[in-house]
Amino acid sequence: MRNVTRQPIDGYLPSYQGMLNNPNTAPSRMLAYIKSKGTVTWFEVKQYLHETYDYELTSGSMGASLKALETLGLVTINGQGDDKIITYVGPKR
Repeated sequence: MRNVTRQPIDGYLPSYQGMLNNPNTAPSRMLAYIKSKGTVTWFEVKQYLHETYDYELTSGSMGASLKALETLGLVTINGQGDDKIITYVGPKR
């Protein structure tokens, strides 16, 4: 039997997948922006959500949404902090 390590985000993934079906949720808006740009910095994503939808720049929910998108295989993240690079990779088939 193999040892599978679960991340805290794993239990929330069904909720995040459901939110992606509604264009008016943070994960859906974030994914649409990243997809439209192809590659973008974390600062640019946060700034867009703040200026367009008045999201708080320091909101932990934005970071959680990004982690969910990465865990779902929709984006890749390279680097750390506001300069990290986020790339849309689409759903894995």
